[in-house]
Amino acid sequence: MGPEGTREETPVDATQSIDPSRAGARYIGKPYENNILIGQAHGHTIIHDPNRANTSGTSDKDINVASKFGITVYSLDSYTEDSNPSVNRVTSNGTQDVGIGHMNDKNLNIAMDALIRYAGIH
Repeated sequence: MGPEGTREETPVDATQSIDPSRAGARYIGKPYENNILIGQAHGHTIIHDPNRANTSGTSDKDINVASKFGITVYSLDSYTEDSNPSVNRVTSNGTQDVGIGHMNDKNLNIAMDALIRYAGIH
Protein backbone atom coordinates (compact mmCIF):
# COMPACT_ATOMS: atom_id res chain seq x y z
CA MET A 1 0.00 0.00 0.00
CA GLY A 2 1.20 3.44 -0.85
CA PRO A 3 0.37 6.78 0.71
CA GLU A 4 -3.26 7.89 0.93
CA GLY A 5 -4.40 10.22 -1.81
CA THR A 6 -6.52 13.35 -1.89
CA ARG A 7 -9.45 14.40 -4.08
CA GLU A 8 -6.93 15.69 -6.61
CA GLU A 9 -4.08 13.21 -6.56
CA THR A 10 -2.95 9.76 -5.46
CA PRO A 11 0.83 9.88 -4.97
CA VAL A 12 2.99 6.94 -5.96
CA ASP A 13 6.14 6.64 -3.85
CA ALA A 14 8.55 4.05 -5.18
CA THR A 15 12.31 3.49 -5.19
CA GLN A 16 14.19 2.26 -8.26
CA SER A 17 16.26 -0.88 -7.65
CA ILE A 18 20.04 -0.45 -7.96
CA ASP A 19 20.54 -4.23 -7.98
CA PRO A 20 21.47 -5.24 -11.57
CA SER A 21 19.65 -8.56 -11.14
CA ARG A 22 16.45 -6.60 -10.47
CA ALA A 23 16.82 -4.03 -13.23
CA GLY A 24 13.68 -2.01 -13.78
CA ALA A 25 12.02 -3.05 -10.51
CA ARG A 26 10.53 -0.31 -8.35
CA TYR A 27 9.80 -0.85 -4.70
CA ILE A 28 7.24 0.57 -2.31
CA GLY A 29 9.09 1.44 0.88
CA LYS A 30 12.58 0.01 1.27
CA PRO A 31 13.89 -2.29 -1.53
CA TYR A 32 14.99 -4.99 0.92
CA GLU A 33 11.34 -5.41 1.99
CA ASN A 34 10.64 -6.78 -1.53
CA ASN A 35 7.33 -4.93 -2.03
CA ILE A 36 7.56 -4.53 -5.81
CA LEU A 37 5.27 -1.97 -7.40
CA ILE A 38 3.32 -3.75 -10.16
CA GLY A 39 0.23 -1.54 -10.41
CA GLN A 40 -1.86 1.16 -8.76
CA ALA A 41 -5.61 1.55 -8.28
CA HIS A 42 -7.63 4.54 -7.12
CA GLY A 43 -11.06 6.12 -7.42
CA HIS A 44 -12.10 9.13 -9.48
CA THR A 45 -14.44 11.11 -7.25
CA ILE A 46 -17.01 13.75 -8.17
CA ILE A 47 -15.46 16.93 -9.56
CA HIS A 48 -16.94 20.13 -8.17
CA ASP A 49 -15.14 22.44 -10.62
CA PRO A 50 -17.48 23.93 -13.28
CA ASN A 51 -14.58 24.01 -15.75
CA ARG A 52 -14.04 20.25 -15.57
CA ALA A 53 -16.29 17.22 -16.01
CA ASN A 54 -16.27 13.61 -14.88
CA THR A 55 -15.81 11.09 -17.67
CA SER A 56 -15.25 7.37 -17.57
CA GLY A 57 -11.66 6.31 -18.12
CA THR A 58 -8.16 7.15 -17.01
CA SER A 59 -6.73 10.66 -16.69
CA ASP A 60 -3.59 12.29 -18.11
CA LYS A 61 -2.04 11.91 -14.64
CA ASP A 62 -2.83 8.18 -14.75
CA ILE A 63 -1.15 7.88 -18.15
CA ASN A 64 1.96 9.70 -16.90
CA VAL A 65 2.25 7.55 -13.75
CA ALA A 66 1.83 4.32 -15.74
CA SER A 67 4.56 5.38 -18.16
CA LYS A 68 6.95 6.76 -15.52
CA PHE A 69 6.81 3.68 -13.28
CA GLY A 70 6.26 1.00 -15.95
CA ILE A 71 3.03 -0.21 -14.34
CA THR A 72 -0.68 -0.49 -15.08
CA VAL A 73 -2.91 2.10 -13.39
CA TYR A 74 -6.56 1.32 -12.64
CA SER A 75 -9.20 3.98 -12.04
CA LEU A 76 -12.63 3.36 -10.53
CA ASP A 77 -15.53 5.53 -11.66
CA SER A 78 -16.36 6.41 -8.03
CA TYR A 79 -17.98 9.67 -9.12
CA THR A 80 -21.07 7.67 -10.13
CA GLU A 81 -21.61 6.87 -6.43
CA ASP A 82 -22.58 3.37 -7.56
CA SER A 83 -21.74 0.53 -5.14
CA ASN A 84 -20.26 -1.39 -8.10
CA PRO A 85 -18.23 1.18 -10.08
CA SER A 86 -16.77 0.56 -13.50
CA VAL A 87 -13.01 -0.11 -13.66
CA ASN A 88 -10.69 1.38 -16.30
CA ARG A 89 -6.97 0.89 -16.92
CA VAL A 90 -3.98 2.38 -18.68
CA THR A 91 -0.87 0.29 -19.28
CA SER A 92 2.76 1.43 -19.19
CA ASN A 93 2.74 1.91 -22.98
CA GLY A 94 -0.27 4.25 -22.79
CA THR A 95 -2.97 1.81 -23.95
CA GLN A 96 -6.25 2.84 -22.31
CA ASP A 97 -9.15 0.48 -21.75
CA VAL A 98 -12.45 1.91 -20.51
CA GLY A 99 -14.90 -0.34 -18.67
CA ILE A 100 -12.84 -3.51 -18.27
CA GLY A 101 -15.33 -4.64 -15.63
CA HIS A 102 -16.90 -3.65 -12.34
CA MET A 103 -15.53 -3.95 -8.81
CA ASN A 104 -17.93 -6.76 -7.88
CA ASP A 105 -17.23 -8.82 -11.00
CA LYS A 106 -15.95 -12.25 -10.03
CA ASN A 107 -13.96 -12.39 -13.29
CA LEU A 108 -12.09 -9.13 -12.61
CA ASN A 109 -8.96 -9.52 -10.48
CA ILE A 110 -7.03 -6.24 -10.58
CA ALA A 111 -4.03 -7.66 -8.69
CA MET A 112 -3.69 -10.63 -11.06
CA ASP A 113 -4.21 -8.41 -14.12
CA ALA A 114 -1.47 -6.06 -12.87
CA LEU A 115 0.91 -8.97 -12.21
CA ILE A 116 0.31 -10.52 -15.63
CA ARG A 117 0.92 -7.19 -17.38
CA TYR A 118 3.98 -6.42 -15.23
CA ALA A 119 5.44 -9.83 -16.11
CA GLY A 120 4.79 -9.21 -19.81
CA ILE A 121 2.54 -12.26 -20.15
CA HIS A 122 -0.30 -10.23 -21.68
